[in-house]
Amino acid sequence: DRDVLRNAAIANDFDGINNNITLYQYGHSIQICDYENTCVGTTPNASNVWVGTYIISGRHTYSPHLIRLYLW
Repeated sequence: DRDVLRNAAIANDFDGINNNITLYQYGHSIQICDYENTCVGTTPNASNVWVGTYIISGRHTYSPHLIRLYLW
């Protein structure tokens, strides 16, 4: 359901998103950032890191959030 991740991102619910990631063969971490670049979560201290950035829009107002997924 798209709204589960959208609602978690808008609420800066780090655990709500992190608990939905099931990439057992990789180490991972996430960050949730608002449009002012205030972020929740951590960046990895690893080499050879892949980063995917996803933009989530607000539900009823302009409130974009970035979700950064780090894999190593």
